[in-house]
Amino acid sequence: MKYSVGNIGRVMLIRLDENDDVLTTIEALAGKERIQNGLFFIIGSLKKGSLVSGAETEDIPVVPLWNHFENNHEISGIETIFQMEG
Repeated sequence: MKYSVGNIGRVMLIRLDENDDVLTTIEALAGKERIQNGLFFIIGSLKKGSLVSGAETEDIPVVPLWNHFENNHEISGIETIFQMEG
């Protein structure tokens, strides 16, 4: 078994405004704050959007299965950022 132990260094709370793109906002924040490794919890609601709910096939590379919605939905999700070593 391999594992590592970490400590929480910084905690940020972000509120997105209407029409803000979730992924673009997280990427911009990570660049601005120089976040190399992080875990993001996302909770709230969206008026419309697109999300990946799986893979279309079991082939590699993976082809994402996109679902689109146009009415309000409550959301929760987890996003990770990890710098690749090597």
